[in-house]
Amino acid sequence: MTIQRGLVSIGLPTYNRAALLRHSLDSLLAQTYKDFELIISDDGSTDNTQQLCEEYSAYDKRVRYIRHPKNIGHVINFEYVVRQARGEYFMWGGDDDLWDKRFIEKLVAALEANPRASLAVSSYQRVYSDGEICNTTILEKENDLNNLTQGEICRKVFSSRYSVKHFMYGIYRKNFLDSLFVRPKPDGINWDRVFSGEVALSSRVVSVPELLLFVGQHRMPIKKRYKNQDLGRAYKESFAWSKYLLRLFWRSFTSKTVPFLWKIKLFSYWSSSVWADRERIFWDAVRALRNLRRETVL
Repeated sequence: MTIQRGLVSIGLPTYNRAALLRHSLDSLLAQTYKDFELIISDDGSTDNTQQLCEEYSAYDKRVRYIRHPKNIGHVINFEYVVRQARGEYFMWGGDDDLWDKRFIEKLVAALEANPRASLAVSSYQRVYSDGEICNTTILEKENDLNNLTQGEICRKVFSSRYSVKHFMYGIYRKNFLDSLFVRPKPDGINWDRVFSGEVALSSRVVSVPELLLFVGQHRMPIKKRYKNQDLGRAYKESFAWSKYLLRLFWRSFTSKTVPFLWKIKLFSYWSSSVWADRERIFWDAVRALRNLRRETVL
């Protein structure tokens, strides 16, 4: 696929979110940076998502609508839109997220000013559908990624005390993203944090302090929201959290994009995360023993 210089590809996976999707599409099409393509990947929606998306693709030729006849799952769809992208830059869009009209312009400018960086992010706010603010992450002072080493960013991503793991919703250089997706995507719970850890150790990340992204937040836990998909079923596996922690280390350690120096330091960042999550590891073992006992009785 020929890469188009300056073009930003926006990959937007969606499923049965027509009620919120229109606001997200309007927010993206209002961007001051005009050179983009918007790839909507509809995971077999049964509401009026198709009608809505066809309306937008007819109205704006930058919109490319793809519909899957059967549901392929949220995580697979998340990767699918990357494969369809033709731009020099890439960003994921959530079907319930909103963006300041300067989002793409500001982040592309940050990447162009920092050729060694492969990802640019902005401050963001997580918001419930009723308008209540969940939390806000401002990327300045101790969270100013421009002043942090790759290891320091990785430590923040690995730790549940920080919310910078959501920086994956920035703008990437597409060739860098392709190098990460040579391998299959991470599996299991918290796969986005596993992926973000690899990103942090593989390349410089730059940030802008402006609040430009508003991430839709759900009150229903992921394990219930995706209970009929692989993502939801992963939470029911024995030792689900412990497996996640192992992937957190192993994904970056075996990555061809992570320099050897950071692999040496990786164990320090990871062990701190394991210690912080020791209670969850304990309850992982308790639940696994209960499940084994239940199966033995049956």
